[in-house]
Amino acid sequence: MDVNHVQKSNLVKISLAVVALLVVISAGWYLSHSSSKKSALTSNTPVGWATYTNDNYGFQFIYPTFWGSPQLNVATGQTGKSYSVVFTQAAQLKQKISIHLESEDLTTKNCGGPSGECVVAYGLTKKNIESVPAGDKASLFKYDSNSYSLILSKPGLASINVYREISLPKIKVSAASMIYEINTTSSCPRNQLSQDKGCINESTYQTVNKVAESIKTL
Repeated sequence: MDVNHVQKSNLVKISLAVVALLVVISAGWYLSHSSSKKSALTSNTPVGWATYTNDNYGFQFIYPTFWGSPQLNVATGQTGKSYSVVFTQAAQLKQKISIHLESEDLTTKNCGGPSGECVVAYGLTKKNIESVPAGDKASLFKYDSNSYSLILSKPGLASINVYREISLPKIKVSAASMIYEINTTSSCPRNQLSQDKGCINESTYQTVNKVAESIKTL
């Protein structure tokens, strides 16, 4: 057999072996890196809470299990997508709980007004949080450079809206909003915590914020 042919054949085999080894090492690093991120969040999960992970869209968060299972809905607008997560047990608890993520390039057009006029809405981004008018900050329950929350109430309903700056590059999201609503027979104070369990109390506020703060990229 030709010596050169043998040498070339051996070289090809060595090259293929090196490539295969690099693929195995890369795959092992990726799995280890991904697993360490997930385990880091899981290790901080309180008792009675669970972790929701969506590998397809690249995000995860923790939530109390009594809210039920999270269900993701994806809607397409004019130029981008919106992602909403709702919790299955909320209705039975006389609550409405949802997380909203909108791509930075999202625009939607609603022409359902009484006069037939069209209103163009843009996706929630970190600019929405940064650009809260100074006069409106006083009416917010909490405000800082990357988040704010608002407690509202009206007859029969109390709610907390939490907005946070985040980074989910896989779905082009830079901010998230979380809405918690509860049906109530109490007269709940606006923009204040209450001791009444039927209103927005300290425990509810901390729970909703803990979920909102846990939303992270994979």
